[in-house]
Amino acid sequence: MLNNLFVYGTLKKGHLRSRMWPRAPQTIRTALARGRLLDLGAYPGLIPGEDWVLGELWTLASEDVLETLEVLDQVE
Repeated sequence: MLNNLFVYGTLKKGHLRSRMWPRAPQTIRTALARGRLLDLGAYPGLIPGEDWVLGELWTLASEDVLETLEVLDQVE
């Protein structure tokens, strides 16, 4: 099962929505992803593109992934 999530913006460690994560990650590392950020008003959106987006790679325990995705779907 996939257990790495790339996050940017308010879901990153120490930012507004970082406390919404239901379980603590095993690790958090600085990461880059290819794409382009869109200004959607209150929050950005990441779409495919040629730019680099700075974020974090959160590694979760396999047993925490489904709950985390459910909670984040509600938040986002």
